[in-house]
Amino acid sequence: MTTTNGLAAALDHYGTLKSQLVQYATGPIFQDHLTRFAQLHEDALQQGHIDLQAVVDQFVFNFRFDNDATMAQRFAADQQVNQRDAVLLQAMDEGFQAFFEILQQDHEADALRIKCCFSDLEYTLMPTLPGGLSDPELAAGGFMSARITEVPGAGVWTPSGSLSVLPAASGSQLVELVRQQSMQHPEFSHRNPAYRQIALERSQRIHEYFVAAHGGHTLYAPILQLVDAYVDAQLAPAADNVPSDQREATEKMLRASILDSELIGQRDVMLHSHPLAGLSFYSQIAELNQLLYLGADLNPDEVERLRSFIQDDSTPAWLLGELVTEQLPFAEQALSLALDRPGFSWQAEGELFLDSLPSEREPSLQLAIHSEFCRSL
Repeated sequence: MTTTNGLAAALDHYGTLKSQLVQYATGPIFQDHLTRFAQLHEDALQQGHIDLQAVVDQFVFNFRFDNDATMAQRFAADQQVNQRDAVLLQAMDEGFQAFFEILQQDHEADALRIKCCFSDLEYTLMPTLPGGLSDPELAAGGFMSARITEVPGAGVWTPSGSLSVLPAASGSQLVELVRQQSMQHPEFSHRNPAYRQIALERSQRIHEYFVAAHGGHTLYAPILQLVDAYVDAQLAPAADNVPSDQREATEKMLRASILDSELIGQRDVMLHSHPLAGLSFYSQIAELNQLLYLGADLNPDEVERLRSFIQDDSTPAWLLGELVTEQLPFAEQALSLALDRPGFSWQAEGELFLDSLPSEREPSLQLAIHSEFCRSL
C-alpha cells in the first residue's frame, strides 16, 4: 500500500518526468513538427475551443514518427531512461481522453473521484502539483473533459494537459454526445472488461444468427435490399422482454444509420458478418472479387483497378486476405500482376503483403455498449 509520503513522492517524480518529456518534445529538434501540428489546430485555438497547453499535450502523445514510434518512446531511447521511468512513460502513452462525471471533490486529499461517461469505470484523480484540483468548479455533480493517465504503483490517475469543466446542467446534452461518440468509437466502452465481454458475446450471437439465416457470412446486393438483413441480425441478441417502444426506437436508429449514409444508391454492396468485427457494409467488393478471379487474364486497366483496391484503406487488410484465399489460385496470379512480382506466392509471401498494407490488419471488436450514463436519459 502506498503511504501518503510515498504517494506524494510518486506524483512529484511523475510530474518531473512529464515536464522533461514536454521540454524534449517542444525543443528545437522537433520544432518543425510542432509548428505543423499546431497549424492543424489554429482555428480551434483562435475560437477558444482549446488552449495552447492542450495542443502541446496532444502533440506529445498523438504525434507519430515514420516508424510509428511515439514521442515518449523516442524520449526513452534518446535519454536512456531506467526501467522505472520507462514504465511511467508507457503509462503516459496509454492515457486516454474522455468525459467524466465528478462524484466527489476531496479538498483534504487534493483528489477527485470521477466516473467515465463511456465505460462507467471510476478513478481517483490526483494532481502532480499540490492544489491542482482545488478549483470550486470541480464540485461533485458536474462534469469534465480531460485526458488522464495512470501513475503505476500508486493506485491513482493524474490529469494530462488542461481539462474543461462542464456544469451539471449540461448533462442531457452530454448524454447525446457520449452516445454518438460511443457508436463511432466502441473501444471507449470496452475499457470496462465487463462491457467488452458483453460486446463479445453479442457480436458472436449476431454472427451466428446471420450465418444461420443466410447460409453464410456474406450477402451481395444493392444497399436497399440489405437493410432488413442488417437490422434483423443486429436485433437478434435482444432479450424477449425488451419493451416494444425501446425495440422500435433501436430498429429506427439502425435503419437511419444506413438510409442516411453515403451508401444510399450503391448497387455493388457486400454485407459481411464476422464474430468479432460484427456486421459491416463494403462497396464494390463484387468488382474486387471479379478482378481477383480473372487472375492472369487481367488487362492493364484492370491491373490498375486492382492496385487501387489494394491501396484503399477502406477495405481492411484482413478482409482482403479472406477474399484472396477464397479466390486462389487465380487471385495469386492477379496479385502477381498488380504487385509487379512475377512468381508471387500467396503461401510464402501473403502475410508479409498484408502486413505492408495501410489498412487494418486484424479484425477488431466493433459493437458499442452504451454505459449507464448513456442510458440515464
